[in-house]
Amino acid sequence: MDVSTAQADLSSVLAVRADEGTRQIAEQERLRNIEMRQQDDVVTASRSPEQATGQFVDEVV
Repeated sequence: MDVSTAQADLSSVLAVRADEGTRQIAEQERLRNIEMRQQDDVVTASRSPEQATGQFVDEVV
């Protein structure tokens, strides 16, 4: 195997690893965003249960 072939192979491996790392970071960010939205929903619901009930009643009526 000559040097240029070895460098090309190494570049390919590094590119694949970088792509996998980018995917993992994106997935972690997505999960973090979902968790933050869920926490916001819990906080909102705990602060105003009467309001949430009132909104439900208004929608039904």
